[in-house]
Amino acid sequence: MEYNNLSRDELILELNRFKSLFEDCLRKSNNDMRHELRLDALFRLIHMNDKDYNEVMDFGLDEAIKLTNSKIGYIFYYNEDTCQFKIYSWSKDVMEQCRIMEKQTIYELDKIGLWGEVVRQRKPIITNDYYEPNPYKKGYPEGHVEIIRHMSIPIFRKNKIVAVIGVGNKESHYTETDVEQLWLFMDGLWNILEKKQIEKALRKSEDKFRTIANFTHDWEYWEMPDGQIEYCSPSCKQITGYSPDEFTNKGSLLKEIVHPEDKDLYNNHLKSVHLSKDFESELQFRILRKDGEFRWIGHVCKPVFDMNGSFNGRRISNRDITERKNKEIEIIKSQEQIGRLNKNILKMLKVMSHDIRSPLIAVSATLKLLLRGTYGQLDEGVYHTVNDLFFRLNHIIGFAEDCLAKAQAVDCELHFEKNEIDLRNEVIEPVLMEFIPQIEDKGIFIDNRLGAIPTGSIRVNANKMWLKVVYRNLFSNAIKYGGHGCTIAFGYEDHGNYYRFNVYNTGIPIPENKRDILFTKFGRISQESEMSQEGIGMGLYMTKEIITEHGGTIWYEPRPFGNDFIFTLPK
Repeated sequence: MEYNNLSRDELILELNRFKSLFEDCLRKSNNDMRHELRLDALFRLIHMNDKDYNEVMDFGLDEAIKLTNSKIGYIFYYNEDTCQFKIYSWSKDVMEQCRIMEKQTIYELDKIGLWGEVVRQRKPIITNDYYEPNPYKKGYPEGHVEIIRHMSIPIFRKNKIVAVIGVGNKESHYTETDVEQLWLFMDGLWNILEKKQIEKALRKSEDKFRTIANFTHDWEYWEMPDGQIEYCSPSCKQITGYSPDEFTNKGSLLKEIVHPEDKDLYNNHLKSVHLSKDFESELQFRILRKDGEFRWIGHVCKPVFDMNGSFNGRRISNRDITERKNKEIEIIKSQEQIGRLNKNILKMLKVMSHDIRSPLIAVSATLKLLLRGTYGQLDEGVYHTVNDLFFRLNHIIGFAEDCLAKAQAVDCELHFEKNEIDLRNEVIEPVLMEFIPQIEDKGIFIDNRLGAIPTGSIRVNANKMWLKVVYRNLFSNAIKYGGHGCTIAFGYEDHGNYYRFNVYNTGIPIPENKRDILFTKFGRISQESEMSQEGIGMGLYMTKEIITEHGGTIWYEPRPFGNDFIFTLPK
């Protein structure tokens, strides 16, 4: 183009066009330079693997200031739940220029002015003339660093503002290009910081896991779906004699060291549990250590799933339970030995009770004849002596019969023959005679309400010795728990195809929470009273067994002023 031929106006237009092109080129050049600066800064950030979180953040703030040609800058964390800002850092220049003695670290959103608009409006805010009047401005305290121009942008994560970065005092106006460059840079910086936080949390988690796993006494390992061992704790060496590397290099090593007698058990476990992906299981088996010794293993395995629900193998915990198993075996052997001893004792007790009872009954019969005068009249002193001996002997016979009954009840061998007997004369009255000394000593009143029957007898089809045991237990309990001066009554009713009997005392009723164990084996009732007696809790259990064997039932009924034990016998 020939510029000499242009008019003055045409020349001015041409110069303006060149100026515009030059400015565009300069702007593009600046943008390209800042683009390269931003990428270079992010590249350096990515490779700051040896730096901690704070160092990376400080570097990012410095680069943000350089990228926008600013003089000062800051980064605030923001909590949308509490609407609070928390200062992370002001740039070095701000700290040097600021003369405020006590620098605030927490700011409330509703108490701050213009620079809080970035959160309230949830978008970047540019203020190119900080002195220009603005309704949002609330000023800043005396001594605060002077702000001429200011730009701030919010940093979003999952639709929430998590931080705010601000820069200030650029020589020229802040533009949308500055916003774009700073936003892109901060997004990259925050991604890197989040990655570092995740890595830090992961390292902490891994350290925690390895600390727990590596220093546990249990042998822990992670078995992948293909059977390979991903991780094996060092404690395997102490338990098996084999190192973790030996197990990870050879996934089938555990199968090989299982004790030959337990291989089928372990293989069945693998088939039913390890091949399944939805439940955990426990197993006890033996292994052979590297040195040839065997150990008992308590094995617990459970499936592992990733966050997507995909099966990721099994986590196994093996504990050396050898000492516990040895003690269990010792306990079992001791229990077996105790069982044998108890059986021998019960057998001896039954034989002794039976053998003692027969001659004692013969002596009792002789004494009864003497008292009746069969062998001649006895003077008064001899009569009382023989009578006392008769009572004592009958008490011993009752004791022998009780021992025999309890031994057979404990041994679950309650079998007997039934005959027609006179319940009043052959069972109740002889048993009462055994307790005459205790009845007289405690001033107990006996209320005989068997019913008015002409013959004075009750004929039942039963075993005399065992029914004496029933009444002996019921009378004994009535005496013990009725207390001094109580009344004991025994009754009889004819219900057609069965008889109903009872033994009642005026003692304290048995507490409701103790009634369920009345007729259980060793179910001893201990009442809170001075009449409370010691016992082994076999009396009522044995009584129920005897009544049941006779085809009847027995139960307890509380009365307003006492206790009533009722039982039936078929005719």
